[in-house]
Amino acid sequence: MFRWILLLLNFISLLVLQDARGQATPYLTDLYLQSDIKIERDSVGDEGASILRSVAQSLFHEEYQIADSLLRVCEHNFRDDEKVHRLRSRWLFEMGRFDEALQEIRHLSQNPDYSNSVEILDQLDLASCYVGLADYEQALAVYQKLEMHWTYPPDHLLTLRLKEQKALLHTLADDVEIAFNTFTDLDTLWQETDHVWYLYFKTHQGVNLTRLGKYDLAESAFLEVISNPGLPDLRVEADAASNLAQLYNLIGDYTSAERFFLQAEHYYQSKNLLHELSTISNNLGLLYDAMDSLDLAKNLYSQALNYYQKLGDTNSINYAIILQNLAGLLDYQEDYSQAEPLYLESLDIIREELGQENDLYTTTLSNIGILYENMEVPKKSEPYYREGLSIRKNTLGSEHPKYLELLYNLAGLYSHINPEAAVPLYQEANRKQLELMKYYYSTFDQETSIYFYEHMELEFERFYSLATDRDMSADLAIDMLNFSMATKGLALEYHRMDRDYVHSDLETDEVYRQWEIFRDSLSSSILKSSIELKSAGVNLEDLKFQTKLLEKEWSRSAASPIFGALDFDQLKSILQPDEVFIDFVSFERFKSGDWTGVTEYYAIIVDKNSFTPVIVRLCAEEVLDNLFQSNIHPTNDPQLNRALFNVVWKPVQPYVSKFKQIYICPTRLLHKVPFEGFFDGNNYLISKYNFHYLSNAKNINRSLGEVNYDESILAIGALDYGSDEGSVFFPSLPGTAAEMAYLSKIAESARSDIEILTGLEGSELKIRQKLNTESPAILHVASHGFSFDRNTDERYADLNLRNKLWTADNPLLRSGIVLSDVNNYWMTKSGLETANDGVLTAFEVSTLPLNETELVVLSACETGLGEVHSVEGVFGLQRAFRMCGVDHVIYTLWVIPDTESSLLLRSFYKYYFKGHDASSALQRAKKRLSRKHPPRYWAGYILMQ
Repeated sequence: MFRWILLLLNFISLLVLQDARGQATPYLTDLYLQSDIKIERDSVGDEGASILRSVAQSLFHEEYQIADSLLRVCEHNFRDDEKVHRLRSRWLFEMGRFDEALQEIRHLSQNPDYSNSVEILDQLDLASCYVGLADYEQALAVYQKLEMHWTYPPDHLLTLRLKEQKALLHTLADDVEIAFNTFTDLDTLWQETDHVWYLYFKTHQGVNLTRLGKYDLAESAFLEVISNPGLPDLRVEADAASNLAQLYNLIGDYTSAERFFLQAEHYYQSKNLLHELSTISNNLGLLYDAMDSLDLAKNLYSQALNYYQKLGDTNSINYAIILQNLAGLLDYQEDYSQAEPLYLESLDIIREELGQENDLYTTTLSNIGILYENMEVPKKSEPYYREGLSIRKNTLGSEHPKYLELLYNLAGLYSHINPEAAVPLYQEANRKQLELMKYYYSTFDQETSIYFYEHMELEFERFYSLATDRDMSADLAIDMLNFSMATKGLALEYHRMDRDYVHSDLETDEVYRQWEIFRDSLSSSILKSSIELKSAGVNLEDLKFQTKLLEKEWSRSAASPIFGALDFDQLKSILQPDEVFIDFVSFERFKSGDWTGVTEYYAIIVDKNSFTPVIVRLCAEEVLDNLFQSNIHPTNDPQLNRALFNVVWKPVQPYVSKFKQIYICPTRLLHKVPFEGFFDGNNYLISKYNFHYLSNAKNINRSLGEVNYDESILAIGALDYGSDEGSVFFPSLPGTAAEMAYLSKIAESARSDIEILTGLEGSELKIRQKLNTESPAILHVASHGFSFDRNTDERYADLNLRNKLWTADNPLLRSGIVLSDVNNYWMTKSGLETANDGVLTAFEVSTLPLNETELVVLSACETGLGEVHSVEGVFGLQRAFRMCGVDHVIYTLWVIPDTESSLLLRSFYKYYFKGHDASSALQRAKKRLSRKHPPRYWAGYILMQ
């Protein structure tokens, strides 16, 4: 079983709810700091009143050790006073000693006066003790009795308090929908948002939203608590930070998770709160477990268990949770003999404390099922999965994400013991997953969206393996196509910047503009050394976090109106009779219960009259990889060209030969393949077909980039790259001067406005400023490009600008184009210190407001290269321009000779300004050059839409 399944689905974080801890300190302050002094004197005298006020003040300021010392004095001098019992119960509750706190509160509330606000608060504390002990039935009984005697109005603080605590109880008892509705109602009733109780309300609401999978709303709730300016640092802020960290851990944002876990841990250590420290140790263990720091994770789990053993609390639910997290790690390390008893002990505790109709119990069943599956005794796994699935269907419903988790587990089990039974389970699970993805992608930032898919991708790949390992039925073929079309380029489609939509709402527009400022700051700061960042007072991790936060905020507001994946029937309806669509799919082969390590490529072919998609196997990735190992691109070597043709095109040729227009949606290494450059033994394919390249099938619907007269053009070329004391890293490109001259001439004939930047005019600073203020219809860049595979030896990072880019973690920093004066900065340390370094990275491009730009032409070397992701495509310049709103990007796959490159583009613009759409114009230009030149001179130009 793969690690991601264990960690994301079935490991269990401890919610740092505190249940109600810290929440009653305001009323204690009212009682003992602002109450009638005479009453205090009558009860305990002047000295006693002073001590009691000091105790309350210590609790209010969360100085628990001071409060304990003062309470001992009170108990020695006037031990039977109810105020002392109340304060002691509060201290015990704050320290997590619920059994003892329960005894104290019972002493106070044997015959409660429901008209007395203090005694009502005692009852609320009593219910919270039961919650802390996971005795939800007793807690509910207390709340129901309170409601029977309730006299306060709906917006009174005590009413809000009661409803919030009851909603939290429903959350913990897995009645999350009931709780959600209550929290939603309370949001409209709260007026005193500067009250500490409000912060606890938002924290508990965030926990509820996390349980529901509404991660965007949960994040906002937690951040509202953490960033609240009106109150001093209190435990509630640490609790919110810890819960926010769990959310980030769940969705794979480990950097942010670690940051907030450590923030919470620092507070708990300062107060010596052992229960909370055990919780943080467990959750940090989960985080480092997910990051494969297994020794550190194991030590943290053991530390968390030691805290509970020290507290004598080894029968609690939290102790059971930590037991099975440690068991999960041991399971992964194949130490099954130690893992099994820990899991079973945990299950016994949960069954005893909570019963069987709860999510924690079903999660434990799932974990034990995984253990037995890993021990290769699948017959023992199946009943655990089935029992858990049945409980979740009854308690959460079949559409809930947690039901889906177990459905995948059962499907995974059947995939190697009963494949026929596994297929329909995967079909059901994948359809449900796609519906969830629509929500998650619209609320995540792009980076998190990509991570999210990569960690559920295995389930789709397992389905593809099962589907292609048997006779392909129509429904299997259709599902395979639909799943591929719905996931390919999904993160890009959701996070493309439809600025017209964003700017239509003033509030969203303001958030978006803030994001642009932060992103620009990040793009300049990310290349600076740690010393320079410190000198400038920039915390890079904070800057990254705030930038992602703003991206999520405007993305949620914009509601992603441009996304809508096609399905099989919709695809057929938009294809014309002479058109065919080929979706290339790649996946690791899963066979006989294990992953083979072999990635296979398939083509899925659809035309307007298809009854069902045609599924064609191509080859293993190793075959393609070997063909691309040569220093020369396989398209440009006759022998390699033929070999590539045989494995990629020959298998699909019988199904597409009668069509003229061919839509290609590539995957992985096929992003490097210009199909029109294939030679079939008689002709290049460009003579037979028009190829159109898509990042997502739905882009067939988009305009093909037809020219409009009076279009504005910004052209950059014939640049002066400068020199560093005679060193020339990027030589001049004489052919680009002819491109600029031709563009000027053809723009004049088309009555289009054109601005041309040449020589030293094409500086990075000037170009960024210009593109940030205007979005030309056509942007043409004729220059050098670069794309690096990452050098992981970061010792070189601070040596110069080139090495900083070369070692960058973000692939959008490792691709870019160079501009005027770059030679003076490329190999120098000064290039790290200026915003005008002559390099425009893909990362910097991605923030430009180019939604009005219809076409970008990158007449530069290797601008189509970058880091390849499975379904998201190539992370480089072409993606960056797509991210910032451009629909059509022309880029290059290899270094095309300067003269021929200029000839091809001049021909392209000739056809384009005669009224051909961009794709057709490029095809015609390629055909023209193909009559005299081999593919090296023309096939490397690709238009992606």
